[in-house]
Amino acid sequence: MSATTIREAAFLNRFQSVWSRKRRTQLWQVLASSLLLAVAGFGLIAMADYAWELNRSIRATLLISVAVGVVAYFVRSLWQTLTHTGRPATASEIEQAFPELGQAVRTTVQFGEMPAEEIKNDGVASSLVAAMAAQTHQRALPLTIEDVIPVKRLWLLAGIAVGFATLLFGASSLDWEWRSAAQRAALADTSYRDLEVQPGHLTIDEGAGTQIEIDLIGRTNRKVVLMTRLADEANAEWTERTLEELKPSNTEQSSKGTASRPRAEFIAKLDRIVKPVEYRVVAGELASATYLIDVRRPLAIEALKIDLTPPAYTGQEKTTFLDGNLSALEGTVAVFDVTFDKPVKSASIVLAPRRTPIDDEDKNLPIELPLRERTAESSSGGSSAAALNTFTTSLALVEDRNYTIVAEARDGTKLAETKYRIRVRQDQPPQVSFESPGDSIEVHSLAELLMRIRVRDDYGLSQAGVVFQVNNEQTVPLIAEEFATVVAAANEFTATGKVSPTTQTALEKALPLELFELTQKDSVMYFGYAEDNRPDNPQRTETDMRFIDIRPFKRSYKMIDPDPMPSMGGGSLKTLEELIKQQRFGLNRTMQIEKRAAAGRNPDASTLDQLMKFETDLAQNVRESAEGLLARGFDSVDLFFQAETAMLAAVDSMSVGKWENATLQMKDALKFLIEQRDLAALFILKNPDAAQLAAMRAYDRLQAQKLRRPKTDKEEARELIQRLEALIAEESSVAESLDAEPEETRESKGDTQ
Repeated sequence: MSATTIREAAFLNRFQSVWSRKRRTQLWQVLASSLLLAVAGFGLIAMADYAWELNRSIRATLLISVAVGVVAYFVRSLWQTLTHTGRPATASEIEQAFPELGQAVRTTVQFGEMPAEEIKNDGVASSLVAAMAAQTHQRALPLTIEDVIPVKRLWLLAGIAVGFATLLFGASSLDWEWRSAAQRAALADTSYRDLEVQPGHLTIDEGAGTQIEIDLIGRTNRKVVLMTRLADEANAEWTERTLEELKPSNTEQSSKGTASRPRAEFIAKLDRIVKPVEYRVVAGELASATYLIDVRRPLAIEALKIDLTPPAYTGQEKTTFLDGNLSALEGTVAVFDVTFDKPVKSASIVLAPRRTPIDDEDKNLPIELPLRERTAESSSGGSSAAALNTFTTSLALVEDRNYTIVAEARDGTKLAETKYRIRVRQDQPPQVSFESPGDSIEVHSLAELLMRIRVRDDYGLSQAGVVFQVNNEQTVPLIAEEFATVVAAANEFTATGKVSPTTQTALEKALPLELFELTQKDSVMYFGYAEDNRPDNPQRTETDMRFIDIRPFKRSYKMIDPDPMPSMGGGSLKTLEELIKQQRFGLNRTMQIEKRAAAGRNPDASTLDQLMKFETDLAQNVRESAEGLLARGFDSVDLFFQAETAMLAAVDSMSVGKWENATLQMKDALKFLIEQRDLAALFILKNPDAAQLAAMRAYDRLQAQKLRRPKTDKEEARELIQRLEALIAEESSVAESLDAEPEETRESKGDTQ
C-alpha cells in the first residue's frame, strides 16, 4: 500500500475533519473570550462611573487599559492556539480522551503525513502502516472522537459574553442612569445631570423685575446657586444666592412618552432692576453660560403743554397749562403739545367713555385722537431734535371727560398709563334781581314806582330790561337796554387791543301808573330779564312774575259794628288773599315750565304731576270758598267759578303739553280772583248786616287757616333764628344805651329807687 493510500484512509479523513473543526472552535473561543473580557471590562468601567461619576480622564485611562488587556489577551490566545493546536497535539488529546486506542492514533497520523520514501527509510513497511490505519479506523468507529472539540466551552464563553452584553444593554434601555454610565464609559460627552436656564439673555423695562427659571435635570443631588453682578463692573465679585427647590422633583418625558430623567425646578426672582445685570447658575460641576439682563429705559413724557383758547365772545386771553388736568369753559379749544424723551413710533390721546350715555342708542365707546408729529419747521422754537419728539393735536372741550396719553417708542417701550381729567365749566346764564320795589306791593293808581334791577353775567351781557303787563294784555317794555357789545368791543379793541364785555350793571326807571288809568280790578304784573352775549345761543334769564295790587286812591272808614273784624281789615277777605297768593305761585311755576319747554327741556314728570295736583286742589278751594260765601249771603260769586274754570282748563292744557295755553289760562284765573277781591271789599264796606258779616268773618278765618300750607321745618327754624337775632339785637341796643348814660345819671336813678 502506497503513502497516498494511507493518506486517503478513512480514519485519517475523519481525524482531519476533527482537527479542522477543533482548530476553528478554538479560534472562536479566543474571540469569545476576548469579547467577554472586553464586555466585562466595559461593564466594570460603567459600574464604577455609575457609583462614583468618574471624570473623563479616569474613564479614558480605564477604557484604554481594558482595550490593551483585551488585545494582549487576544494576541496571546491566538498565538497559543495557532502554535499549540497542531495535528499531533490533537492526536494526543484523542488518545488521552480514549485510552483504548493507545498510540495508534498518533502513529497513524504521524506516518500518514510522511511521504512513502521517508516511511521506507524509517524501515517501516507501508503495508503495515496501512493495516494499522485500517485497524485504528475500525477501533475508532464506535468512539466519538469529535468530543475533543471544545464546543461547550465555546458556547459557554459566548453565552457569558452575550449575557453580560445583554445585561448592560437592558440596564441602559430601562434606566437613564445606566444608559448615561454606558455612554460615559464609551467616553461620550454625556452628563448625569443637565442644567437649563430660562430666559437667558433678555431686555426689560427700567424698574421692572423678572424671574429666572432653572431646571436641574437628571441627578438632582446638587446645590443650585444663582450668581449675579452688575454688567458694567466686569471685575466685580459675583453675589451668590442658594436657591430652594420650587416643588418635588417630577419626571421629564422623553420624545416617545416614556418616563425619563427627573427634573427639579427652581425660580429666582429679581425685582426692580435699574442697571444691566449679568447672571449665571452653578449646580455642582455644571455651570450655565453668563447671561445679560439689559435694562431698557421706559418711554416718558418730557414736557406737556396745553394751550387753552377760550371762545372769542368771552374776551378772555389764551392760557397755558403745564399739567394734564384741565379746567376750562365750554367751547374752549385745547392744543396739546406732548414732548417725549425718545423717538416715538405712535401716540394718541384716548378719551374714556362718558359716565352717563347721552341716550339709549349711545354706544359710549372710547374716542382715540391720534397725535401728529410736530416737525422742526412747524415748531415755534427749540431744537429740531426736540421738535421731532413733540406730538400735537387739538380738541374742543364740550364736556367732562377722563383721558390718557398712549404712546409707543421705536424701541418697543410704552408709556406708563396715567389718567388725566378734563373739567368743563358751563357758561352760566345771567343773573337778574330786583332791588326795588319789594316782592309784593300795594299802591294807588297814581303812584310812580321806581323799577331798579341789577344784572350780571360771568362773561358779558347783551341786553336786559323790565317788562310789565296789565290785565293779561300785550306786554310793554319799561326798560330795554342793548349793550352793543359788538360795536363797543370793536372800538375798544382798536384803541387798546383788548375786549372787555359788560358783565354787570344796574338799570332803573320809574313806572308812572297814572298813564294806564288803573282800578282795583286790574291785574298788574312785571318781570325782569337779561341775556348774555353767547353768539350762537344766548342764554336768557327771567325773574318770577311779580305783582302789583292797586288800592283806592282815597279810602273812607265807617264804624258799622262795635266788634271789629281783624280778619277783614281794609274790607278784604283773607281767603281771597291766600287764593290769589297761591295762584300767583302756580302761575310762576307754569311759566318756568313753559320756558324750559321752549328751550327743548321737557319737565320732570313728578314735578308736572305735583303742579297739576296743586292747581286742581286750588280750583277745588276756589269752588269751596265761593259756595261758602254764597251760603252766607254773598251772591256775587260768578268770578269765583270763572277762575275755577280757567284753572281746570290750565290743568287740561298742561296734561297735553300746551304750556303757552296753560300760562294764559292761569293768568285769566288770577285776573278773575283779583276782580272778585274788589267785589268782596265793596260788599263788606256797604253791608250793614252785622250778623251776616260775623258769619262771613268766621268762615273767612276757618277757610284761610285751611288754605295756608303748614310751615316746613326749615321755615320754622328760619323764623326761630330771626326771632333770636331780633332779641340779640334788642339786648345789644339796651346794653349800648346803658353804657352811653353818664355814671351820675345811673347813680341818681339808683338813689331815687
